[in-house]
Amino acid sequence: MKILTLLAFLTAALANSQGHQPTDLNALPLCGPAEVAPVNTWKSESFEGVSLRLPRGFRDGPPCCMDHGGKAWANGRVTARLTKGYYGPTSFGDLFQMGCRVELRGRSVLLMVDVQARGVSVGVWDPEIRAGGLGVVVRAFGRSAGDLPTLRSIVLSLTN
Repeated sequence: MKILTLLAFLTAALANSQGHQPTDLNALPLCGPAEVAPVNTWKSESFEGVSLRLPRGFRDGPPCCMDHGGKAWANGRVTARLTKGYYGPTSFGDLFQMGCRVELRGRSVLLMVDVQARGVSVGVWDPEIRAGGLGVVVRAFGRSAGDLPTLRSIVLSLTN
């Protein structure tokens, strides 16, 4: 799992180190294979016409997303946030430049993975998914790299 995640990061980093600074989602490299968690027993949660699948045991999380609104869910170890806003490729700073794209339901979506000593996060932006007329970003946060398969499965379950 760590090797596959590292491979996706290295592919994106190599593309960026060669002067490649994409602002078009389709210009980003495809993400390499990475481990995901099985979602067949997960429940569906919805917010303003947008849905996510979450492992059982998640509850409404702390208030979030003050500017345009959103929703959070948490289970004590992992938090998932669906944030509404006006998003485009430049909205994500270095996370866009270091990100990669995933083909999901026939469309390219941005996958952003951030691994730090203090914790990990995985985010997804699908330019075509809207909630209340605004764009949506889903980010899931965990404590360690061991949470990455669950985080990845949560964000990639985004639908409307």
